[in-house]
Amino acid sequence: LAEARSQVTGEWEPMAFVYDYGEARVFQTVLGHAAESIRNEGTSELISRAAAWVARREQLEAGRRVRPTVETSAIPPLTEGRFGTALNTAAGGAYVAMDEVFRHPPLTVECWAKLNSFDGFNILVAHENKDSATHWELFTSAGDGHLAAYLPGMAPDHARSNVNVCDGQWRYLAMTYEADRVRLFVDGVQIADQPMERISDSTMPAALSIGRLVDGGIGCNGLIDEVRISSNIRDVSVVPSEPLA
Repeated sequence: LAEARSQVTGEWEPMAFVYDYGEARVFQTVLGHAAESIRNEGTSELISRAAAWVARREQLEAGRRVRPTVETSAIPPLTEGRFGTALNTAAGGAYVAMDEVFRHPPLTVECWAKLNSFDGFNILVAHENKDSATHWELFTSAGDGHLAAYLPGMAPDHARSNVNVCDGQWRYLAMTYEADRVRLFVDGVQIADQPMERISDSTMPAALSIGRLVDGGIGCNGLIDEVRISSNIRDVSVVPSEPLA
């Protein structure tokens, strides 16, 4: 299905091919062994079509392969919020262009959220893809609704609380991220304080997302309002009574 001229042998070598194994279909590619290798449009198209072919399923047009569980086009993306309007995450997430400031502590991440369920994960704010060492995300864990943060370039890579914030009430949530420590706050009260050490600096620049992961897959069940990211450590011990400046 695809070939390329090798810089080692000078010959045309197979890069993607198919064959039968018993009653099974097999697709194989050597186009890469890391997540970034398949993020370009051409390779992702090839792998998506191959997955359908080996499963003997109908090929879907590009853009139709991720099937939403709800008819998102009928859901308004904005609704009544804590102050003015809020993002209705049932309609999808929101994205902010890459900015170098999001990558380096100190940072303070704040938002108001009204979360409806803890059956699954709820992504509040996330920076870059999960396989980037400078990725960070503020989320609630599945099964208990506890507020947590994930930073794969740090050890340990999680800051966890034991506070369920998925109760259908507006909550003021915050994370302060220092070079060696992450703290979590709910309604002005500190609920987690996790010392951390950086173990990797491998980066993969990407956007910042609200209400879902940058690379998709996991979203949120609720409303998110008043997101603010600051390149310093703010005092978040007082619950704001007005929109964030």
